[in-house]
Amino acid sequence: MRFPSVRAEITPRPRRGGALLASVLVLCVLALSAQAPARGQRGSVLQSWILTAVSPVVRFFAGASRAVSGAGDSAAQTWTARAENERLRLQLEKRDEELLRLRAEVRQLRGEQTMKASAPFLPVVVGTAPVLLIERRAGVQSALVGIGSAAGIGGGSPLAVPEGLVGRVVTSGKNMSRAQLILDASAAAGARIARTGELGIVRGDGRGGLTLNHIPTTSRVRRGDLVESAPECTVPEEVNEAVRTLIRWAGDDPERARYYPDDERFLTALDPSVEHFEVVGESGTRGAAAEAGALARELETLGRGDAWHGPALAELLVGVSAATASARPIASAHTIWELVLHVTAWTDVFRRRLDGESVEEPEAGDFPASPQPTRKAWAQAMQALFEGHRALTARVARLTEAELGRRIPNRDFDVRFQVRAAIRHVVYHSGQIGLLRKIAVKPRQAKEVRKRGTR
Repeated sequence: MRFPSVRAEITPRPRRGGALLASVLVLCVLALSAQAPARGQRGSVLQSWILTAVSPVVRFFAGASRAVSGAGDSAAQTWTARAENERLRLQLEKRDEELLRLRAEVRQLRGEQTMKASAPFLPVVVGTAPVLLIERRAGVQSALVGIGSAAGIGGGSPLAVPEGLVGRVVTSGKNMSRAQLILDASAAAGARIARTGELGIVRGDGRGGLTLNHIPTTSRVRRGDLVESAPECTVPEEVNEAVRTLIRWAGDDPERARYYPDDERFLTALDPSVEHFEVVGESGTRGAAAEAGALARELETLGRGDAWHGPALAELLVGVSAATASARPIASAHTIWELVLHVTAWTDVFRRRLDGESVEEPEAGDFPASPQPTRKAWAQAMQALFEGHRALTARVARLTEAELGRRIPNRDFDVRFQVRAAIRHVVYHSGQIGLLRKIAVKPRQAKEVRKRGTR
């Protein structure tokens, strides 16, 4: 019996057994490693393997986190530092502004002290105020001042600084005023040559300079002479108008002749220069007026400054405090305060004698007693000194020839001798005040030197 042939085909099967076996072996190893303890460490071998594999990743993320945190902290510190620097800069600017303001206030106070010391010799001193603005344009020279009608300032009020007269108020508001400076092209003021006592008129040129006009042809003025503004001729409007009228008629240059068309018909020569003449008045009156004026000017310089012998009373007493004035550095000598009261009392006696009164000595005594050394009392003492000196100066300036030769009641000398004695009296005690002031300053300077040496 024949069987039909059968053809068998063998196809390859996937080798799943090897993969399965490998998986089983891995699981067994993992199971055993999970049970086996790690050498020298806590935990199993599997845990050790996991930690070893994960450790680089953890270190990477930890480093990245620290870098991000450090960058954030650095940025925060940078912003904080910038804010602190800005705060310190603003604080420094504020301190600089405050320092500038304090320095300006100190300068202002020093100027006020000088002005108060010179107040008796300035016309109608109402108060002191800061200069807020100075305007210079096209010949206009003006200033804005921080004082107004609320303090009694009105149009025409003179404006002065410690160095002298500088202008006048033209308009005033409640708290501010505008002043025309003497440098203005349209301003004019009376002036006096300090050395010779001759009078003239100063005019501003609008460019920061002054010209001195209308002085006598025979004037002894020379280069370097000090020219003072005369308070009694403080830029009144009538002076301005008179000067403008004179300029329109005679021209800007008082030394150059100016002619008109009709002059050729009446003049035989047209000289290019002008010959000036001075009106001196009636015979016998000019000598007395000149002598009285010279004595008054000498008295004025003894109180205000530019005296022939040295520092004047105002210059000696500027900056002297009540404590310094009441100090007695020499036990047997008078204090500055006592000398001021003495000069004040006798100045009043001299003035009353010029008026014809019979006065033996001051009512408060030769050297009146000093009050308690307070700032207010010292200011009142200085004010009384300068007011009395100004009153005596004004009285001497009005003396006539007859009064100069009149005998002082109950005395064997005349008014002329009394005025000269008053001048010598002020000079003598001014020297004493100057010496006492130097003695009072030297110990303070020595203390400062010793302090600096111990640092």
